[in-house]
Amino acid sequence: MSPRLVSAVEWREDKGLYTCNLMLHDHGYTSLPLTPGSTLNFRIQPGRRCIGYHQHGGRVGPGGWGLLTPCPTSSLARGGPQCPSCQARDSATPCIRCRGEACTADNQVQEACLGSRAFVYLAAFGGRLKVGVTRENRFVTRWVEQGADAALRVLTGNGSEVRRFEHIISTRLGVPGSVRVSVKASAFGGEDNMKQALKLLVENRERVHEIFSSSQRFDEDPWVLAPHYNMPTVKQKPILLKVDDGLTVVGEVIGVKGQVLLLKGGEVLFVLGLSALLGRSIEFNSGGARSQVGLESFLKK
Repeated sequence: MSPRLVSAVEWREDKGLYTCNLMLHDHGYTSLPLTPGSTLNFRIQPGRRCIGYHQHGGRVGPGGWGLLTPCPTSSLARGGPQCPSCQARDSATPCIRCRGEACTADNQVQEACLGSRAFVYLAAFGGRLKVGVTRENRFVTRWVEQGADAALRVLTGNGSEVRRFEHIISTRLGVPGSVRVSVKASAFGGEDNMKQALKLLVENRERVHEIFSSSQRFDEDPWVLAPHYNMPTVKQKPILLKVDDGLTVVGEVIGVKGQVLLLKGGEVLFVLGLSALLGRSIEFNSGGARSQVGLESFLKK
C-alpha cells in the first residue's frame, strides 16, 4: 500500500460522545478511524509536505472553511503543515491571526464575523490554563478537539470583539493561548487534577470579569469534559513517542484526548501527538512482527 499524507485530525460527535479520525490523502481523501480497540500499524516516511489549503464551504464566515484542497505542487512544509503559498491562500489564515483590529479577510467573511455571536473561553488541562475563542454553536467540540479537562465561557461578543478580548486576557493576565501537546500528554497516569482545574477556572473567571464590563461578561459553571471522551482512567505513566522519520507506530488504540493518541504495545502505554503527524506520510505495514521491533527499539533509546 502506498504512503498516505496525514492531512487533518477530525472529531465527530454522536449523542455527546466524540470520536477521532485521521484524514489521509493519496489521489483522494480517506478517513482512518482511531476507534478504541482497533490496531494501528504504520511507519512514518521521511520529510514533511504541505497539507494544502482550506476554501469556503457551504457557510461563509469564520469556521466555514471545511473544504481542504491538496497542495497543487506537493511542496515541502515550512514551520508548520503548510507551504507559504497554501498558507497565504488559506481562507482560515486571516481569522487565525486576527486580534480584533485590522481585518484582512474578504468582505463576506467580515460581514459574517461582525454579525455572529462568539465566546472567549478558559480551558484547563490539569494545572495548566489557556484562553481561546469559539463560535456559538461549537464550544464543546472546540474543547474536545483540544483535550481540555474542564472549560467555561467567560465573555461574549461578535467575532472581532472576542478576538480583541482574547488578546487582552493573554497580555494583561498572562494566560497563554496554547498548551503544548507534551504537557497534555504528561497528565496521563498522574494524579486526578480535576479539583485543581475547576478551582483554576473559577479563580481566573473572576480575574477576567474584573477588567470587562457587565455587558461583555458571560457567567456559567465549568463544564467537565470527561464524559465526552471515550477514554478509560490511566494509572500507568505512558511513554511519549516523538514523531520522526522512520518511526514505526504499532499498538492497540486505547483512546484519544484532544491531539493526544493513547496506544498500548504489549504491556506498555505510549502517547503520540497527532498534530505532529500533519504533513507526514505514513505507510501501513501488513504484519505485526516488524512493527513491534520498532517500539522495542524506541524503548532502548
